[in-house]
Amino acid sequence: MRSQDEEHRRIARNLHDSLGQYLASIKMNLELLSHSDAQNKDEVLASALKSVDQSIAETRTVSCLLHPPC
Repeated sequence: MRSQDEEHRRIARNLHDSLGQYLASIKMNLELLSHSDAQNKDEVLASALKSVDQSIAETRTVSCLLHPPC
């Protein structure tokens, strides 16, 4: 039980530190995009899309680690 609890904490920490940060970044970029002027919308959108790609990759990694093989 203790081993399982430690593993759950490790997974939660990893999700918070990686996926949580990417999602927060996406949210901030989209909020900025909705209020920004036309000249920097492409830059903000590119940043949001990069964060989405990183989130997808991180989700796949965590999924594979939880249930191998991938």
